[in-house]
Amino acid sequence: MIIVAIFIANSAKAQDSLKYTLSLKDVVNMAITQSTSIKNAQNRNVNYYWRWKNFKTSNRPQLVLSGDLPNYNQSTVPITQPDGSVEFKQVSNLLTSARLSLNQSIAQTGTYISASTSAFRFQDFYKNSVSFSGVPFSFGFHQPIFALNWLKWQRKTEPLIYDEAKKDYVESTEEISLNATYRFFSYLRIQTNYSLAENNLKNSKDNLVIGETR
Repeated sequence: MIIVAIFIANSAKAQDSLKYTLSLKDVVNMAITQSTSIKNAQNRNVNYYWRWKNFKTSNRPQLVLSGDLPNYNQSTVPITQPDGSVEFKQVSNLLTSARLSLNQSIAQTGTYISASTSAFRFQDFYKNSVSFSGVPFSFGFHQPIFALNWLKWQRKTEPLIYDEAKKDYVESTEEISLNATYRFFSYLRIQTNYSLAENNLKNSKDNLVIGETR
C-alpha cells in the first residue's frame, strides 16, 4: 500500500504543522464523497431522479382537490332603476368553492380524460341568507387531432434520458476517482523527489565535512 504524508501549516505558528497520512484508497474515498465535483454530480443525478419520478406519476390517475379560500366582498354597487335612475346599494357576501377531480392521461393517443364534482357556498350578510350550488358530476376529455403527441414521445424519451443520467453519474464518479489518483501520484512524485534532494544535500554536506577534516 502506498502512503503519502501531507503537512498543513498551523496558522498560529508557521513552524508547527499537522501531519496527515493518507493512502490512495483514502484519497479516492475523500474525492468521491466530499469533493465539490461529486456534490455537483450528485445534485444532477437527484434532479434527473425526481424528473423520472414526476414523469411516472403523471402517467397514473391523479386525484386533485382544489378550491378557493373564502372570498369576502364588501362594496357599493350601482343598480339602474326602471325609471333610469341609479341607486347605490351596499353588498356584503362570502363566496367559497371546492372541486374534486380525477384526471388520467392516455399516452398512446395523447388523450386527457377528467371527471369532477364541485360545490359552491354563497352567504349574503345583508339578507342573512346562505345558498348552495354545485355540479354533482361532469366529464370531459381533450383529444389533439393534428398536434404532436408529446405523451407518446415522452414515454420513449424519458426512460432513455434517465438511463443516460445514471450512466453520466457513474462516469463522473470514475473520472473523479481517476483525477484523485493522478493527483495522489503527482504529489507522491514530488514528495519522493524532495526526499531524494534532502538526502543528496545531506550526503554533500557530509562529504564536505570529511574533505575539510583531511
